Amino acid sequence: MKVKIILNGGLKSCCSSYSAKQIYEIVKSWLKDSDSLDVVDITINEWTFDELSELAKNYFKERIFPLVYIDDVLISIGSIPDANSLNMIGKNPQEYSISKEDILRVAKENGLI
Repeated sequence: MKVKIILNGGLKSCCSSYSAKQIYEIVKSWLKDSDSLDVVDITINEWTFDELSELAKNYFKERIFPLVYIDDVLISIGSIPDANSLNMIGKNPQEYSISKEDILRVAKENGLI
């Protein structure tokens, strides 16, 4: 399983802030040795938005971060799944993939379209 997490200046909640390095260490502890993990902070490293993440960014702006990919499939926008969920999704990421229709539906539900 190849996991990629895209951050924008780390991960921030109401009470805490985590750097890309801290996110890497936390998530790596959830994975098997054979799994790979890449954590990219776009404020430090260049990263190109794909079609789905660009669409999400157009509607949800900075709230899309973190983006989570498994085997190059977008599986989460705005949060990192917990350890159990991440490993379960990793068995069949296509089943949990986020589609253009999913993004448009949520944008419409939130009055953004």
